[in-house]
Amino acid sequence: MKHHEADSDALFYLWTILGIAAMFVVQLAYVKEFGLEGRLSAQYSAFAQNLIMSIAFIHMLVKRGNTKGQSVLLAVAKWIGTLAPTITMGIMSTNYVVLACGLLCTIYDLIYIALLYRAKKSEKSESVQ
Repeated sequence: MKHHEADSDALFYLWTILGIAAMFVVQLAYVKEFGLEGRLSAQYSAFAQNLIMSIAFIHMLVKRGNTKGQSVLLAVAKWIGTLAPTITMGIMSTNYVVLACGLLCTIYDLIYIALLYRAKKSEKSESVQ
């Protein structure tokens, strides 16, 4: 392994550990702020994390420059999996934080699906030529 690759691996692990630690602290803050009753802490943290993931998937696709390890089917499933609780908790239970995060997730998920579909189609046509 080259020296640069070892540094990259070390940075990856460091950022992963720091990210997990940060999310643990944020999760504890949600529980402290909203408590466990009514599950608001879980709803708010889940939708905030989901929004971050929606944006991160777009970033990953753009940064990698290819679709390796990514699937349109999984992207659609992620979108639908977020849309369902957005409807039940955000609209039917009138939770505006969940609704806002869920709608933003929908926008970013649909952008990701479109970008991923276009990239996969482009890669397929390039491999045929």
